[in-house]
Parts: sequence; C-alpha cells; structure tokens
Amino acid sequence: MQFIRWSDLEKHKPDWDSFIIGGSGYILLDKFGNTSSRLSEDIDYFIRNNINPILFGIGVNLPLALSTSLVSIENHQLLSATTEGNLRELLSIARNISVRDFTTKEVLSRYTSKPIAMIGDPALHFGELEGINHTEQTDSDSKNLIGLNFSFHGPHSTRLLKRNLPLLISAIRLIREEHNCGFRYFCHYNTDLVIAKLLILYGIETEVIEGDPKSLTQAYSELSLNIAGMLHSCILAHSVDTPAIALAYDIKHRSFMELFNLEFNCLAQEDFSPTILVERVRSIMRNQSAYKKLIIDTRRELRLVTDNFIRTVFY
Repeated sequence: MQFIRWSDLEKHKPDWDSFIIGGSGYILLDKFGNTSSRLSEDIDYFIRNNINPILFGIGVNLPLALSTSLVSIENHQLLSATTEGNLRELLSIARNISVRDFTTKEVLSRYTSKPIAMIGDPALHFGELEGINHTEQTDSDSKNLIGLNFSFHGPHSTRLLKRNLPLLISAIRLIREEHNCGFRYFCHYNTDLVIAKLLILYGIETEVIEGDPKSLTQAYSELSLNIAGMLHSCILAHSVDTPAIALAYDIKHRSFMELFNLEFNCLAQEDFSPTILVERVRSIMRNQSAYKKLIIDTRRELRLVTDNFIRTVFY
C-alpha cells in the first residue's frame, strides 16, 4: 500500500491495482459552490491514466452558517455549474462509491445512478481496530474528566473562535463548578497549544494531550465527555464510546451527529450560546449510560456496512 499526498500525485507512475480516495472532506465547497482546483486536477489525472478510483467515506464540507448551508444544499441551490460537472465526471469514472454521512449521499445521488454506500467516517472505527476500550477515569483529585478541543485552523473557524472564546471560557467555568470536573485539552495540531495556554491563563487548569492518533484516542477513552470544535476530535471520542458535543463551524459536524440521532448535541458556532452548552453537558452527564449505548449500537451498525462495502470492492 502506498500513501500519496495530493500535491505529489503527478510525481507517481500510475501502476496500482486500485486507487482509493480516503479524504473525509474531499469535496470542500466555498460560499459560491466551487471546489478547489484539486478536484478537477484529480479527475484529469484519473482519466489520462485510466484510473477508476474507489471513493471511501468521502464527504462534503461547507464552512458557512450551519442553517443557511443546510437549506442551500437541501434546496439544490448551492453547487456551481462547474462543480456539478466535476461531480458527474468523478462519479461516472468511480469504481465504487461510499460516503461518510447522509448529506453527502443526498448531494452525490443527484449526479449518478450508481449505488452509494453510507458508511460513516472510517475513523469512527479507529478505537476498535486499535483495541482501545472506553475506560473512564478520574484525575488525581478523583474528578470526572471532560475533554476540550476548539477549532483553530483556517480563517473561518479562527474568526469564530476569536469571537466565542470568552463565551466558551465562561461556560467552562460554570461546567467546572457544577460538575467538579477536571479538563484535558486535545491538541491535533501544534497551533492548538496556543489555546491550551490561553485557557490556563484564564484560570482553567487543563492537562494538555498531544501525540499520534493512537495516543489521542487512548486519552479520549478515559473521558466522561468531550466538547470539540474539530470534527475528528468528536469522531475519535465516539470511536471509543465517549459522548461528544460538537461546536460546529461547518455542515459536516451536524451531518456526523445525525448518524447517531444526536444532532441536538451539535451547537452552531455562528450563534453560540454558553447557556445551551451548559445544558447539553448537564444532560449527558446525567444520562451517560444511554448515550454510550446509542453510540455503541450505531457504531456497530456502521461497521457492518463498512465491512460489507470493503468486501464488495476487494473480494
């Protein structure tokens, strides 16, 4: 197996038996309904080299106001003519198609009659594949642990975080007072350390968690709850049956939570409310067993669909 960076695609001789596109946010839209040039460049490469790619859990990303974005997609008002043409071409040459959520399936189904498997994000099974089980722990003072991760990458999420950080800090203080909990801040990028240090400066003592995906997932498995702006922080938490609250800056957050019928635990950052966050934390902390069972049952169902898609493709 060979992993290829998209910017390096043209450097490789196309002598593979199969080519898998595994990017969860492969279709990244701007407010005009356009994608980056990467999509058309990839399609051109595939056609020139007679490659029929396998689309594995791909998704649509759209960093706009959550409600506006969803309405635009559902009413077929979002994609530009160029993007529609690219999607038709990509899907026409695709060998097999699977997507990470129902929103993506609905969008892609307009441009192909081929079957589309809804498998969820493949990272949802990372904990199980690595043998990591939910082992909820407490800190040195026997407090419940709550995870934190605020999206701090890209201009859109950074703008929202700059506006919402004081509100988030006030909510965290209320959560700490009500639940007598400790916090872990999860750093998926080096820049995340800035936010962890800011929290400490504001009096929010937090254990900073860094490392590779396995180390991060092990730490997620020890939480009572995770509050996250990065989607994959939510996904890795769910992969080890830790409930999550998504702080959404993109439609992908709600689409993920809808897989579990937990979209009410997806809070839009465009109109973030500390009061609602505190209420959602209270609900989860009071009903942890029910939340964990729902996550486990849904994840198992998605694993069966994922395994079936893989068998269809390779066996």
